Amino acid sequence: MNISDIKIDNKIPMDSMFSELFRKVLQKQLPFYKAVIQIEGIKPFSEYKPEPSSAFSHSVLMDIKAGRYPYLHVYQKDDLFIMSDDYRTYYSYLELAQSAVPCIVLGNEPTGKYVLEKGNADYDYSMYLQVIEKPKQS
Repeated sequence: MNISDIKIDNKIPMDSMFSELFRKVLQKQLPFYKAVIQIEGIKPFSEYKPEPSSAFSHSVLMDIKAGRYPYLHVYQKDDLFIMSDDYRTYYSYLELAQSAVPCIVLGNEPTGKYVLEKGNADYDYSMYLQVIEKPKQS
């Protein structure tokens, strides 16, 4: 993919909670965790849905089909995990009918019925990616 193929989408709504948590994680004021989370437990922050035909979306789909699973950055709110920064990857996972996806959870340690595996920032999830079904080849 060429850098010129990437277009900035200014329609993505701003999630101030995500921004604050992400800032605090970068400044090492809060921890983050790696987790494998069931897709039904991940909800978008807004109704925004990106164009499905972009070069970036295609690249994400090809990575997933090749077994390279990009992490979603989320934060926990009650029993759900809120995704607000990578809508293209989220909708690509839905399009491929993935039942669970790797996530970076900002802030508190992830808990609840949707969390299949979890660990600290150094945790290696490569052995748990078999939890995620391989998509059907098209």
